[in-house]
Amino acid sequence: MIYQKMNIAAFKFSDIIFRPSVNFFSGKPPKGGLNEEPVKRIKKDLVPKSLDEVEERDVTIQVPEELDIQLLRPEFDDLRERIARISKRSKNCMQSGKFNLNQWRLMFDTKKRWENPCIGYCSSGDPISSLVLQFSNKKEGINFCKKNNWKYFTSETPTKTKPKIRGYGDNFSYNKRTRVGTK
Repeated sequence: MIYQKMNIAAFKFSDIIFRPSVNFFSGKPPKGGLNEEPVKRIKKDLVPKSLDEVEERDVTIQVPEELDIQLLRPEFDDLRERIARISKRSKNCMQSGKFNLNQWRLMFDTKKRWENPCIGYCSSGDPISSLVLQFSNKKEGINFCKKNNWKYFTSETPTKTKPKIRGYGDNFSYNKRTRVGTK
């Protein structure tokens, strides 16, 4: 068990008095008409003026180490059967930058797709297929799937070979196979 301490302010909210000027449930008009005293909101002596006046108490709350969050939120039955894919983001071929390439993505497989007859776009009735979660490393994605009791697999990207750095003049040298001096 993990024990956590919390500081709880000792406000007495039950002592705060709210008095409406009209009794809505009785159906009778208030005495004194509209010139009656306005609504009293809070007794000023009960509200602390600074945090130093607030009493603090130590309360111990027991929290189990592994908390099953499935009990806290409802979930689709279809989501439990689906398999999540954790993969590294690939580089966009239209741009030369390397921004967001070190992020890992969690995506679900696609189901129930069809071609829209009006425009020709690909349509889907599955809202989960467009869900993409991003993580800074692979372990975070795996821990997230374990925490939610989702089936998952990881796909590694192959390592890329580093190109040789050469100068512009190497394109015109005669000792290469690509350049022949005479035929």
